[in-house]
Amino acid sequence: MQCQQLQGGGDAPPPLHATHQICFCRLHTTRAIRVDGLTNCVVYTGAVAGSVLLHKCSGCTLMLASRQIRLHTSTECDFYLHVHSRPIIEHCSKLRFAPYPLTHPLLAGDMAAAGLKQVGSEGVAHLWHEVDDFIWHKVQASPNWSVLPAAERACSSVHESFRVDWSPHSEYVAGKFDPHPIQQEDSPTDGSAEGGQGAQGSSSPPSQPPPAEAKAAEAADSESGESDDEL
Repeated sequence: MQCQQLQGGGDAPPPLHATHQICFCRLHTTRAIRVDGLTNCVVYTGAVAGSVLLHKCSGCTLMLASRQIRLHTSTECDFYLHVHSRPIIEHCSKLRFAPYPLTHPLLAGDMAAAGLKQVGSEGVAHLWHEVDDFIWHKVQASPNWSVLPAAERACSSVHESFRVDWSPHSEYVAGKFDPHPIQQEDSPTDGSAEGGQGAQGSSSPPSQPPPAEAKAAEAADSESGESDDEL
């Protein structure tokens, strides 16, 4: 894999354009980064004091630490984020998110210089998965993004300047934020109801009242001298 060093950006940095497994790395603090049209690439950044703006990317892995992140018209990318506000996506699909695992000896100082809290700090630790999809207006969760399962997380860096450290993200590593698995039904028991009741059915069929209610109904019938057959 070819590796290139990202240049520091101002308020309107030039965009990155590349394809075919190129790794971009920005080790030190920068103001802002714009990414446009990457395919099958890897992007690593340290502290970005402002925003990361990304357009038209596919098949990429990006590990980003910044104040704000906005993602547009991109698909099938994995994002590892440390961010100070909720990530925003628009016209995207098949995006996956995880917390930011990168570290290097100067990262703590760079974070402070950029005005960013340290990775895993209270108030920002979980913002990586509080994604806002600006084109999804339904009550249900957006289908355009999901949490990257902990079992599929990156465990090493492809760039020698960074190493991967998951210790600040023990909840994620333990699978707390993983997509919920499909619930399996319990094994049927000898007393389970037939006709599609399944293992979660009650011990009495729905049409049969509980024993306490049945006894009360019998007592009421005996007092009135009537029964269901007479009615």
